[in-house]
Amino acid sequence: MHSTSLWTSSDFAAPVPRDPGDSRTPPVQVFDIDVELRSDHTVVAHVFGAVDLLTAPELQVCVDDHVDAANGLVLDLSRVDFLAASGLTVLTDTDRRAAEDNFAWALVANTRPVLRPLEVLGLRDQLPTYDSVPGAVAAVSAVTA
Repeated sequence: MHSTSLWTSSDFAAPVPRDPGDSRTPPVQVFDIDVELRSDHTVVAHVFGAVDLLTAPELQVCVDDHVDAANGLVLDLSRVDFLAASGLTVLTDTDRRAAEDNFAWALVANTRPVLRPLEVLGLRDQLPTYDSVPGAVAAVSAVTA
């Protein structure tokens, strides 16, 4: 039995075989949220990396910190490379809160790692999804104006 794993993940989350005794560590996944307050008071949260069980709580905190009935919120997931069920829960909870509290929000989803789970679960038509940040900002601004 080997003391090291025979598989490691690549940048595309597909398993890559390792040689026995290979002590390389897998690359560290980077997750970050860059929050931008636009001149029209719309908040755009640019999310980078994987939204999974470990990082979804950070996304939830970001949403909680920037939800305001007077301002709109745009979640830009165009640089997300993995969207797990816990991330989808944040999105559906945000949509439910938006309906209950009457605030405007939008989601930028234009890459396969984000679009595929939304489409499989039928959420793409349910959530306010846009192909670009300018399109999402325009939609949110129209509601909050």
